[in-house]
Formats: sequence, C-alpha cells, structure tokens
Amino acid sequence: MSNTSSCPLEADLRFAVGATRAYFTPIIVVTGILGNIATLIIFTLEARLSRWNRFGIYCSALAVSDAGVLLVSGLLDDFLGRGLMHATGRAVLKLDTVSVASCKLLEFLQNYFLFVSAHLLLAFTVDRLLGVWRPLRFAARGCVRETVGAVLAVCVAGLALNAPAAVVYDVAEEWHSRQNDSASTAGQSAGLHLWRTCHVTCNATTENRLANFAIYYKGFGIFVVPFGLQVALSAALLYLLLRARRRRRELLSPTSSPGSGLQDSHRIELSRYYANLALSLASCLLAAPLCVAIVMRANCGVCNPRDSCWCRYLAQLTKLLDSVQDASFAAGFWVYLACVASFRQRVAFAGAVVCLSGGCISSESVNRAPVRRAEELLTRSQRRRRPGAYASSLMQKRRSGSHVGGNGGSAGGDDRKTVEMQPLNEPSEVMQE
Repeated sequence: MSNTSSCPLEADLRFAVGATRAYFTPIIVVTGILGNIATLIIFTLEARLSRWNRFGIYCSALAVSDAGVLLVSGLLDDFLGRGLMHATGRAVLKLDTVSVASCKLLEFLQNYFLFVSAHLLLAFTVDRLLGVWRPLRFAARGCVRETVGAVLAVCVAGLALNAPAAVVYDVAEEWHSRQNDSASTAGQSAGLHLWRTCHVTCNATTENRLANFAIYYKGFGIFVVPFGLQVALSAALLYLLLRARRRRRELLSPTSSPGSGLQDSHRIELSRYYANLALSLASCLLAAPLCVAIVMRANCGVCNPRDSCWCRYLAQLTKLLDSVQDASFAAGFWVYLACVASFRQRVAFAGAVVCLSGGCISSESVNRAPVRRAEELLTRSQRRRRPGAYASSLMQKRRSGSHVGGNGGSAGGDDRKTVEMQPLNEPSEVMQE
C-alpha cells in the first residue's frame, strides 16, 4: 500500500510516466520499428547484390535487436501495460500479469534485447576502433567471419545471463490510492472515499543471492556498465579519428586534388565512423540520466527498498527515464540517413526497386539514372535467384528482337533491343563498401 498524498511529487511523476507511455511511446515504437525494418532491408539488399561487410553486419544486427526492444519493452510493457491504463482510466491489457509464466517470459525477452542492443553497440564501437588503429589488417571487407562470431557471442551471452535472472520474477500486487489511505486496510478497500487500482508488477520476490543478482544485473549489467564502457570507447574513437584525419590530410594535400577518388573513398569510409559516433552519442545522452537514477536508487535497497518519499520518487523517475531512453533504439535509421551518403542512395534505390517491382513506374516513362540503376539491380537480383528462368526469358527477348529487326522495326524498337541485349555491369561503386 502506498500513500501518495504525503509524497505529492511521486503523484506528479506517476502521471508523467503514464502520459509518456500513452502518447510518446507509440510514436517512438512505430517510427523505430519501421526504421529498423527499412535498415535491415537496405543492408540485406546490398549484401545480396555484392556481399556482406562488417558495417552492414553490425547495422543489421542492431536493427533486429533495437526492433525487439521497441516491440517488447515499448509496445507490450510500456504502452499496453501502463499507457493505455493512463489514457482510458482502467487496466486494458497487461500481458506480464496474466500468469507467472508470462511474467517470466516477458521480463526475459525485455532484458535479453536490452542486453544485446547495448553490447552490440559496444562491439560495433570496438570494431571501428580496430579499423582506425589497424587500417590495413581490418580492411572494410575483412574479418567478416569474426564479425559474425562476435554478434553470435553477444547473443549467446545474453541467453546465458538472462535465463537464470528470469527465474526470480513473480507476479505481485500493490494497492494505490489517490487520497490518503494510511488508515485503510484490506477490509476497508471498498470504501467510497478511495479510488484504487490493482497495480500488478514483476519484481524479485525472495531475499537471496539470485534475486540480488537479477536486480543488480538489470540495473548495472544492462545500463550502467555498458554506458561507462561506451563513453570511454567513443572518446577513444573520436581521438583516433581526429588524429588519423589530421595525418591523412597532411599526406594527401600535396598530391591529390579535393575531388580525387582517393579522398572520396576516404570521405565515404569516414562517414561510417561518424555514424557509429552519432549512435553512441544518442545512446549515451539518453542513458546518462537513467544511469544516475539507477545508482541513486540502489542506495534505497534491493529486494526490500525503504518506504520513503525519496525512494518512491526515484522509482518513478527511473521508469520515466527508461521510457524516454527508448528513443535511442529508434535512432539508427535516421543516423544512417544523415551521416552516410551511400545509405541515402540505397534508400532511393530501394524505393525505386519497390516501385519497379510493383509496376507503379517504368524506366521508359521516367528517364532518370537512379531508376535505370534500380531496374538493373532488380534484374541482377532476379537473375541470381532464378538463373534458369532468366536465361529462358533472355532467349525469348533475343528471338523477338531478331524478328522485329528482320521485319524492319522502327528506330525506337532498335534502340530498345540494344538496351535489352546490353550485358549488365557490376554493382555500382556506391553500393559497394
């Protein structure tokens, strides 16, 4: 039982948590999931046309884990569990309180995706550090198998650490009132003076080592420790980038013009490093207040926290900052779109491919180079998926073209025949690493 009248700030924060999860969280969830799906499609399309590289592997893995965080933590827990209750005034759907099994499952999934996202970003930053520190050894297309192994290692570590911690979670019930209920008891819960809801949450219920590990692991192993490591690695990466940029500018300025291919490739590669720094900056800025609140809340106790206004205030503040931090898991697509020029071109290519495959536009009606390239990429992708069908269709085109030429086709028909019979080039340099 909680007394909110003696702690007015707790009531204000409780209202802020409900309003944030009711109106802010759905926007973040929708835009974030769609952006992560688009990111995954873009890098998968690039890999099918050429091959995978380390940057694409980490971005794709982060897109999957971030989408999982937004789905489980943002949609199922925050919005359905608390946001709809704030918007409608009653508990609509809280899946983690249906049964003990659902409580354990949802807590496991939430902690797992949070762990994977945080440590994948750490591994991504370490990869960028190695690329600056040893550029010849860790080339743009090198160490692909090691990168896949690192991603799988993070996923397996998340399973190993979160499975034992999920055992101690159970369903608990708490009664909350908007008025002073210090004199209320269970037999007086039906009084007309009080407005009460059954607030059921998932908490560690037993005072033992496993419960303490679960609480400290969620607070420090998922948020605080990765945050400190991310700040240190990002600072080291920024220092190495500035030093490498200064040295390379001194080496390139006497021998290369500003528009040379060497400087252009260097600029493209630097944009990928800046994308990692932007992701790290967004994550650290949104996680810093939450980590401070977690450390301060640890002083209130672990399994049985002290019942004081300050501890209640910290509990609600942690929930509020946790909901706000979900915005960092929706920033990937927009960071790549702003920092990486080749990613912007891939997005344009992907949109043109979708329109061409859907038949909404054609290269004959729209005479633009991006559409032509998109049609070429789509044709190459179909040829790799179904080489036999592509060969038969190509033979039919050749026969029809020779028939038209024998009958004295028009000049426009000859031009189209020449375009169809022209061999496809390799993927453009923009689609390559």
